[in-house]
Amino acid sequence: MKVCMKGTVMNKLIQPDWAYWSKLPEVSLWNALLLAQDLCPNNYVPGQGMDSDHDANYHRRLSIAHEQILSKSVDWVNVRGPYTPEPQQILVSLPKFVKWYLESISVRVPDEFKRIYIDGYNMTGAQIDYVKIGREIALRIIDEAPTTHNLTQDVLAKKIAVELEVMGILGSSGGVLSAGTIRAELLTKDRWYKRVKRSPNKH
Repeated sequence: MKVCMKGTVMNKLIQPDWAYWSKLPEVSLWNALLLAQDLCPNNYVPGQGMDSDHDANYHRRLSIAHEQILSKSVDWVNVRGPYTPEPQQILVSLPKFVKWYLESISVRVPDEFKRIYIDGYNMTGAQIDYVKIGREIALRIIDEAPTTHNLTQDVLAKKIAVELEVMGILGSSGGVLSAGTIRAELLTKDRWYKRVKRSPNKH
């Protein structure tokens, strides 16, 4: 596929201009779902007969997104109401949407799409402090949990490992961070987890 520049309108399948789209913190749900398929939102219109497989994927994933919006169980949508507006009218936080998409819809996505979540932190690979980000994730998980009674260090470390891998954040050696490494370097080091668990409101 060719690469789509901003404003391009063609009748062939072309890729997004990722240098443009990846810099946008907020896009429509329509745009986000097309970017996940490596399709230029300025070029592809679902239902216009350009590609039946892409059309089917778009509508299937749109249905999942609508269900999540109506249940108010997602943090990436910036427009909620008693009804579901058209996907062109629903604005989403792109980095948060990418994270949800990768966790909830198990499909292959372009690398540029996956990296958007890291870019949401305004970091390059060399600048990423996985301890800091991992502990931010841990605090969110702890805050969202009904109780921390069953949230052991092992359980928490596994949850953090999944989120860091989704974000594409690697360890200092360049490999995927294991739950064991996360437990040792993020939770037990400096007795961080015990201090946070003992004083949950003093993060």
